[in-house]
Amino acid sequence: MSVITRASAPGKLLIAGEFAVLEGAPALVMAIHRRAHASFARRASTSSPTALRTAITEQLGLSATESDRLVLDSSELFHGGEKLGLGSSAALCVAATALLRDVETNAVFHTALTIHRRFQSGLGSGFDIAASTYGGVLLYRQDTAPTAITLPQDLYWQVFASHVPAITTTAIRQWGGVRDKAALFKAACAVAESVDGGASRLIHAITDFQSCLRAINDAHGLSVVCPNQCALDIEAAHIARRFNCALIHKQSGAGGGDVSIALADDRRALQAFERIAVQSGLKPLNLEIDMNGVRRD
Repeated sequence: MSVITRASAPGKLLIAGEFAVLEGAPALVMAIHRRAHASFARRASTSSPTALRTAITEQLGLSATESDRLVLDSSELFHGGEKLGLGSSAALCVAATALLRDVETNAVFHTALTIHRRFQSGLGSGFDIAASTYGGVLLYRQDTAPTAITLPQDLYWQVFASHVPAITTTAIRQWGGVRDKAALFKAACAVAESVDGGASRLIHAITDFQSCLRAINDAHGLSVVCPNQCALDIEAAHIARRFNCALIHKQSGAGGGDVSIALADDRRALQAFERIAVQSGLKPLNLEIDMNGVRRD
């Protein structure tokens, strides 16, 4: 068997299911074509170890020499050194596991999930690990292998960078203080059930989910909404009425920053919203779905 010297895994984008996925509800997630890479250098690095490298080293039982030679590169998931929130740490966990443990895909998922939770002090649902491992568009329930799905053909989407970094672990800890989570769970299930019903139905279900999340955010003082998101949501509603279509703009992931996504069933409406989003300071990201998942070279 040939020796594996490189491995890579795609980043992720959460379409819907934020926080509800921590309660066992399904999340709608996609893998994106920007990748994290793991490889071995000929010489050991002299740089200080990071918390992520330490988690990988300890979980996989690497020697000090192996750890120092391990190269972890997630630069494709950053922009100008700025964190985008595309799952860089999860993708690195998956790529490193595939590099260091030549095992089948499901085993990579479970091992990488253990590493990532070790890195995040036991927090996280694992949807980002699932996207990086399996690729494509998925419905994911916590700790289980995901179901591959296909998005509606008439669904158009655009991702934006907010230039405001979000801290996922902080948001997850805040969510732990929310008592009534049943409504959000139900709304996330409705999103999953609407996937096969066309773009308009899916967008309306995501809109209902987002409204429920916003109500919880306002009631509990969470930080899942970006400062300028309310104004953009109003603009999205105006454009939807003007084009007589379904259109939503929402945070992707834990919220409070990183990336957001706009979804529409009318391409012209999405383009109209993109112009306004750019004027407000958001940066469009050229992202595509990566169907391949983790890859070993």
